[in-house]
Parts: sequence; C-alpha cells; structure tokens
Amino acid sequence: MKALQFKIQIQARKEKVWNALWQDDNYKQWTQVFCPGSYYQCEKFEQGNRIHFLTPQGEGMYSDIALLKEFEVLCFRHIGELKNFQEQELTEFTQSWTNAEEKYELNELNSDTIVTVTVDTVDEYIEYMNAHFPKALQELKKISEKE
Repeated sequence: MKALQFKIQIQARKEKVWNALWQDDNYKQWTQVFCPGSYYQCEKFEQGNRIHFLTPQGEGMYSDIALLKEFEVLCFRHIGELKNFQEQELTEFTQSWTNAEEKYELNELNSDTIVTVTVDTVDEYIEYMNAHFPKALQELKKISEKE
C-alpha cells in the first residue's frame, strides 16, 4: 500500500471548509467525481463510530472514525466492503487494504484553509486516485468559496 497526498488552498475559513466536506448535500456534491450519488451513513458522526460509504446501489465500504477533531482533522480507518447495504466478511482482497487510513487535515493560513488529504491506496487504485482526488478537491473548493 502507498500513501498518496493531495493538497488544496481554499479561500474560506476552516469551519466553512469542514462543513463543505461533511454536510450531507455538500459531501454528495464533491464526491460525485468518484461515484455519482455516493453518500455516507453514520449513526453519530464522532470518533470511534462506524461509517458506511455507499453508492446508490448499496455497494461501498465500511470504516471506523479513527480520529475526529472538529474543524481540524478527520481520519477514517477502512475495514471492508459493503454489498446490498450489508457489511461483508473480509476476503483476501479486502484484507490487503483493511486498516488503510484516509485522513483530512485543515490548517488555516491567514484567512485561507489548506486541506491536506492522505489516502492509503493499494497499487491497482493509485492511478484512479491520482486522477480523481484533485478533481474532487476542486469541487470542494467551489462549494467552500461560495458566498
């Protein structure tokens, strides 16, 4: 697995960027680059809780919120796959990326926010992530910089 890192500078305070990342409608907008209609489900958005990242067809992955400091950092630890909206037992493939992390860090620079995303990625998805994450962050920038 390889850790990929993506950064973007956004002309908005970190609270606004945080809300652009994680409010339901905003999340659906910036993540459509990866999969149109994608969304997440979580009983309560707090550290230690389980979160499901889903497509409209009920496919995706389940993860734990490993670290959450509101407006500063959010780290997911990915565990396994979802099919038909259900958590699946780990397979040889999912075990190759179980415990991979995806971390979002927000740091203010004057009145801007620097968003740094670090994603542990298996070799077969490196090209995909390198192609799609910058586009997703551009969408995040558009959402965040709206009045």
